[in-house]
Amino acid sequence: MGSCNVYDESRWKARGQRFNLSRLGFRATARSRTFQPRSHPLEVVVGANGVGKSALFEFLRFLRTSMYNKIPPEIVTGGEGQQVFHSPGAQKICWSLEVADSKDLHLYSGELLGPPGRVRIQSETVVDLSTSARLLDLRGGSGVMFDPASSPTSTEISADETGRLGLSTISQRDSESLYSLRRDIGQTRFYDAARIDRETIRRSIRVDESPFLEENFSNLSAVLFYLMTERPDRFEEIQATLRLSISDFKRLSVKARGVPGEVIAFYEQRDGTELTIADLSDGTMRLLCWATLCNRSRRGVTCVDEPDQGFHPRILPIIADMFRKAALSRQCLISTHSSYFLRQFGLSEIAVIRKENGEPKWVKPSDSKILRESLTDFGEGEIERMHRSEELEQLA
Repeated sequence: MGSCNVYDESRWKARGQRFNLSRLGFRATARSRTFQPRSHPLEVVVGANGVGKSALFEFLRFLRTSMYNKIPPEIVTGGEGQQVFHSPGAQKICWSLEVADSKDLHLYSGELLGPPGRVRIQSETVVDLSTSARLLDLRGGSGVMFDPASSPTSTEISADETGRLGLSTISQRDSESLYSLRRDIGQTRFYDAARIDRETIRRSIRVDESPFLEENFSNLSAVLFYLMTERPDRFEEIQATLRLSISDFKRLSVKARGVPGEVIAFYEQRDGTELTIADLSDGTMRLLCWATLCNRSRRGVTCVDEPDQGFHPRILPIIADMFRKAALSRQCLISTHSSYFLRQFGLSEIAVIRKENGEPKWVKPSDSKILRESLTDFGEGEIERMHRSEELEQLA
């Protein structure tokens, strides 16, 4: 990373994977910030407005999107007019991503120079931390790639001059190891109930042999069809969640509709009324989306922004349990402002972002002896009161 100071660091672990990210000068909220989650498979992130929760998700999305597409002029897709570099200060973003799985341990670092509209990729490196071998070394978009598994010599490569990251150009034929790293970074997914695309859900959709839930939930019917036919145990889990949460729910079904090969999901009530899932209330639709997401496992990190929004308090323990089960097969990073929803999680699953001397900092409440003693005296329910009064952020 050269002379770059650490601006943002995030560390977590998921089913044999560990990610460690750092960045410099992303968003004009502070000169430096440090996030250090403690490798827990489920992190529930809380903090006051403006401390950096959204910025963290945006940076993770930037890295994910850059594995498949050219970096857009605005850097953050859809962020026209948004300040992404720290000001005052150098207009650059540095990152370092450590990825560990069952076979490899890699460190991927890079430096991006601004301003928006004139983005330049200054450097990219990938180091195999188990051997200290440098597998990728690019400066100004050109350099060398080395894969000892396929060739004893290095290969000269050149990244796209229009602003594509060098790692994003690596194919499986070029290097199995680097391609696996690119794939792991690219598997991060982001979900927000506000992005549910009801218009697309309302239409029939083509069956997919192995679909994963799109970030706007547009292929919800296709995913439900896959689970119904290939993973009936998971499909029944979704139905059991709906029965537990909604008194008039009877069953889900997915039927052929539209042209051959297309389907749409239906929701049947106890009185026999059958609705397409697009006709459900907002709350029922959100619950179905979260239940489907949690029962369709995949590698990588799943980031969810405020999944508690729009639900009766009685439903929140059910949603918390769904994400806790989902974290058995992937990393889940969740943000929330709900004190009651937060109460559903253990202290080790909670992370706090707070500002110290004007700079955001990631802290784990479970590290605080005072906080642990307080919860021992008053019970885990004390977390809810402490979050509402901001004592949780102060004591963490």
